[in-house]
Parts: sequence; C-alpha cells; structure tokens
Amino acid sequence: MIHFANKLEIILNQKIDYDTLIGLLIHIICLIDRLKKHLSPAVHFQAASDILTKDRSTVEKVKEILLPIEQICRITISDVEAATIISIIKGKEQ
Repeated sequence: MIHFANKLEIILNQKIDYDTLIGLLIHIICLIDRLKKHLSPAVHFQAASDILTKDRSTVEKVKEILLPIEQICRITISDVEAATIISIIKGKEQ
C-alpha cells in the first residue's frame, strides 16, 4: 500500500501528508472489503464526479496503479472510486 501511495504522489505531483495517507489507507481497506462483499458505495463524492469530467487522464493513471490491488484481491475498482481516491488526496486544495 505504501508503494501505491508513493506512485500516487508522483502521478498527482503532490506530497501526501501523514493524516491524508492514513485516511487514504483506511478508505482503500474499506473499499476492498465493500467490493468483496458486493456492497454499493457508502457515500458519493461530488468531487469525484468533477474529477471524472475534468481530469480523465489522471483517473486512468490511478486505475493503472490500482491493478495489482485488483488482481490480488480479485475485485474491480470503478472509475468513480479512482476519482474518489484522487479527491481524498487533493481535497485540501479543492
């Protein structure tokens, strides 16, 4: 997971502070659990919808680095979830 966070920092050109990293890791763990149980998203972030519209290429890059997690956990992470991950990191500046 730390390797994933390091790659995110490079893609987003933004340092992830400790509090945001902890929140991101908790979010991803809950996401994996929810997807394994075939549950729907608990919350819909408007920021994620905005990111999907405005920054599709970054969403695709995040989806690429999520592939190992998808393969190991045998899940599929949606574009909306990838955009939500971006919004968690960029949330402080939006």
